[in-house]
Amino acid sequence: MADKKKRNKIKVGSFVTPIGVASYPHLVTPDTKWKPEGEYRCPLIYDEATADTIRAKLQPLLDKGFEELKKEHFGDTPNAVKAKRMGKEDLPIKALEDEEGNETGQYRISPKKTASGEKKDGTPWKAKVNVFDSKGKKLLPPPAVWGGSKLRADCDVYAYYAAKDNVVGLTLEIVGVQIIELVSGGGERESAFGEVEGGYEAADREDTFGGSDDTDAADGEDDTSADF
Repeated sequence: MADKKKRNKIKVGSFVTPIGVASYPHLVTPDTKWKPEGEYRCPLIYDEATADTIRAKLQPLLDKGFEELKKEHFGDTPNAVKAKRMGKEDLPIKALEDEEGNETGQYRISPKKTASGEKKDGTPWKAKVNVFDSKGKKLLPPPAVWGGSKLRADCDVYAYYAAKDNVVGLTLEIVGVQIIELVSGGGERESAFGEVEGGYEAADREDTFGGSDDTDAADGEDDTSADF
């Protein structure tokens, strides 16, 4: 009997981010510049205090992923040299720097999601990111979301094992976003967001359930926040 294949990626939890400022988001139309299959992205910018709250949420998930993947790969040989040397990547929150390489006091997380692919049997699949207004109403069709918008993101958190470097890290997969302030140029998970008073609220319009999810709206390439 063949040995069970060892997993290199496992889901370790999910969390809703604090409200942050979007920088070059791709939420309606996936970015295909670097990946032909397309990729949704939602980089969010925070100050140091908020970044610390995110670290406090992510650190236990990294610790959990480390223990589970260590057991997955070295459960039968916990005293092996490679098992003892197994390490952890930095949390996926990056300090931003100015053009001179000085830290700005701002930090970025970059949840993302592959937009399309093929299943093992060759069946094609496509993904999307659900978009909600500040009252938790799902927007169909979603508006174009440009940089400078204030958002929070509903993310699944995965731990991965990089065998070459013998380390475990975290990656954030975006499931949905809630628009708090919109800057715009032009089975699914239910909303994980509660109501935020005074935020962006969709105008009354008919939902398009059962119709096409396609929309002419596109995420903006221009970003109204600083260049990072």
